[in-house]
Amino acid sequence: MKEENGSGLNAVKDLQSLAQIGLALSQERQLGAILEMIVNAARSMTNADAGTLYILDSEARCLRFCIMQNETTRTKINAVTNPDAPIPEPVPLYINGAPNNGNVSSFVALTGNPVKISDVYSAQGFNFSGVKHYDSVSGYRSKSMLVVPMRDHNDDIIGILQLLNAQSAGS
Repeated sequence: MKEENGSGLNAVKDLQSLAQIGLALSQERQLGAILEMIVNAARSMTNADAGTLYILDSEARCLRFCIMQNETTRTKINAVTNPDAPIPEPVPLYINGAPNNGNVSSFVALTGNPVKISDVYSAQGFNFSGVKHYDSVSGYRSKSMLVVPMRDHNDDIIGILQLLNAQSAGS
């Protein structure tokens, strides 16, 4: 019974958080701040240690890095407000005309299907060289990953959100 009450309280807290986020988003006019709020909220609701957000550039047919937050490494990058920040290369949606299904971010952007991975180092089907490179230069250890499409009011995909390393509720 205690667990049910705890779950109920968590659901109420999540709904309150969503209402507060909705209000904050409706009042904010700066794109960089809005995108940071989205990543903050998603990380908070999922207990994710890190999160990145990429925006779809349909003209260039790629995903462009915008936001990175990593609690463990105390890293925050906002490429919208700081265009001189060190940012990863865009993720192509197509390679030689074929869908880039080897990259989890482009796969999610192209299909609209979320992807949940327990351990990127043992996962099959996607190329995680970018994640592994980040880990090697930062000392971080990416493990779990949830990648979800971001949609606009017309249900069109406008970007993707990656949440990394789910933490236990008490962490």
